[in-house]
Amino acid sequence: MSRRHYVTTKGLEYLRATLRQRDWAILGDIERLGIMSGSQLRILHYTPNGLSRRQARMDLQRLVGIEVLQRLGRRIGGEHSGSDGYCYAIGLAGQRLLDPERHRSWRIPTPGPSLLRHATAVSELYVDLRSATSSGPMRLADFASEPACWRRYFGPGGSPQWLKPDAYVAVESDDYEDRYFVETDCGTEAPVRIVAKARGYISYWQSGREQSDEDVFPLVVFTAPNDKRRGQLIDALAHLPAEHWQLFTVAAADRAADAILAGSLLERAHREAVS
Repeated sequence: MSRRHYVTTKGLEYLRATLRQRDWAILGDIERLGIMSGSQLRILHYTPNGLSRRQARMDLQRLVGIEVLQRLGRRIGGEHSGSDGYCYAIGLAGQRLLDPERHRSWRIPTPGPSLLRHATAVSELYVDLRSATSSGPMRLADFASEPACWRRYFGPGGSPQWLKPDAYVAVESDDYEDRYFVETDCGTEAPVRIVAKARGYISYWQSGREQSDEDVFPLVVFTAPNDKRRGQLIDALAHLPAEHWQLFTVAAADRAADAILAGSLLERAHREAVS
């Protein structure tokens, strides 16, 4: 069982006064995503050179030492991944900094390997999108992970239902905004489970809730860990009625950000079809 801890008001005031702008940016990204690896944080917040790698390691160690961050007890990539492979969550003091009204904090249990792999895969898409939109016409307008991206709606017969995407993404230019739900596949689920997830999106689309609230229904992007798995997802989704295929696309994870940013023409056609 995780322990409960208290952080004094005086201690919080000291942290607020001493945290650097980059510390707050790191804290904000982990708050958004829940879990991030050292490598992902380094890519977002440090210049890509050897000196910055050392600086990132020192900064993360410092933030863990003052309990703004918590280093989880399992690495991504095994022992050979070095400090980049460590994963981080919000620490005891960080929880209070983000929510001053919160009087009790908890250490977050380290997820199992499959859950950790899935969480960092979602974070990787965020990093890829941030990197790809750092210059150029497209901007990352929103990225919400679980549970902030979940949707509650009423299904057939008025029964309450939840749609639980892994992420919600909005990208924009000066002229338009495109929106996506993301399902991050790590190659562990049977095809029947993939189809069941897809049917959940169809049910939500048919409810009209998103269209009523947001005017358009986001394109659903399934990301796959490799091209072989991408083909398996396409085969699984092919069992859906043809008229529902307009809701979905499938991309390999390492090309998902590019597919999202390059999908404006597809998204415009999609809007016209499902709005």
